[in-house]
Amino acid sequence: MKINYIKELNSSKINLSPLNFWQAIGITILFDIITLFLNKPTDIFYIILNSLGVVTYSGFWMWISTALSAAYEFGAILILIIFLNNRNNKVNNINTGFKLRKRDWVLVPLLIVSYILLTYGWFDYILYFFPTGNTYEYVIEYLNSIPIVILLVETCIMAPFFEELLYRGIILNGLINRYSRKKAIIYSALIFGIAHLNFPQGINAFLLGLIIGTVYYYTRSIYLCMIMHFANNFLVNFVYYPTSRLWTNILFVLLPILGLVLMIYLFKTLNLKERSKEAINYIINNDFK
Repeated sequence: MKINYIKELNSSKINLSPLNFWQAIGITILFDIITLFLNKPTDIFYIILNSLGVVTYSGFWMWISTALSAAYEFGAILILIIFLNNRNNKVNNINTGFKLRKRDWVLVPLLIVSYILLTYGWFDYILYFFPTGNTYEYVIEYLNSIPIVILLVETCIMAPFFEELLYRGIILNGLINRYSRKKAIIYSALIFGIAHLNFPQGINAFLLGLIIGTVYYYTRSIYLCMIMHFANNFLVNFVYYPTSRLWTNILFVLLPILGLVLMIYLFKTLNLKERSKEAINYIINNDFK
């Protein structure tokens, strides 16, 4: 049977096999291995071009490389979905009847705004006390070396799309089918943090994973998660720290308070838990009719 994988995954109509914590970590490693394997022909092709004197570190060839990387990551995602698709056993996927409202598409990105405000200043200050490691330095060096347009494509389009499919659509989905809500969300966020391979990004990814994972658990909408991920990766480029010590001290106190208030307000307005119960009750009542 032909399956529109991404659409079906978004609505939880694909029954993924239950995953434990270590299996979920194995899936992330498997994804990297598959992607690395699919990239090999391109790597060899670029080596040949370099040997012929072609400068591949240029705009045109970087765009080709980015497009091919997107194709390979998409292929790896599809392979994992096919591999984990549990067609024989029915898995207890809850809340597939959650009804999204138009304003939800505005409120969930604002959750990311509230998170950025909540962690403004003091969060980075604490992280500076921990060693960043070579991986973090490599990431920063890479991001500073590529054209801004390609940087935005990779961080604001490709990363939200593929990482949400993997970490929420596949991994969190599989964890939900084995663990309680809290364990599944925490485990998926922890794996998301570990996957970044450095402490500063890892801690930030873990906290974001808790927020995005909570939204996914109740809504089962991969698309909402992608928008939240996009909002974070895009808005962090505009975080500004004033040079004035007075304004720095004021903002380090004011903005986190504002962020906390905004986050509480947004979660209350979204009312995910109650809307989730209503969706489940609606499904149950209609099943008995």
